[in-house]
Amino acid sequence: MKPHILLSLLVYFHHGCPFRCSANSRKQAELAVSARLKTMSQAEFKELAAKAHTGDAEAQFWIGLAYEDGQLVPKDSDGAMQWFLKSAEQGYVPAQRMYGLASVSINPAVGERWMQRAGEQGDAEAQFCLG
Repeated sequence: MKPHILLSLLVYFHHGCPFRCSANSRKQAELAVSARLKTMSQAEFKELAAKAHTGDAEAQFWIGLAYEDGQLVPKDSDGAMQWFLKSAEQGYVPAQRMYGLASVSINPAVGERWMQRAGEQGDAEAQFCLG
């Protein structure tokens, strides 16, 4: 499976739906995401970061995950949110969902709006959470 497809599936369970997702599914996906980030070399991460800085939405999303998990960089939830937002603003659906999920506890209206955007683009996980 391509990394971006796998990641799209895993991200949902990584943070989980704040409303109805099982803890076991989230934990399994969290371990899979962490494993990929742990196996990424510094050279791969630097290449990914360079892409993110030039505006690649998928790379920005991955960088956000690295900051969220504290893999290859110090854990930084604010930094993760910034990268997720950059990616989400470009229309990258997994980032819209992730930013929405992360925002829902801080600002429910903003979180729901980003989840709605992802759902409108066919993101089944976002639709399920809003459902």
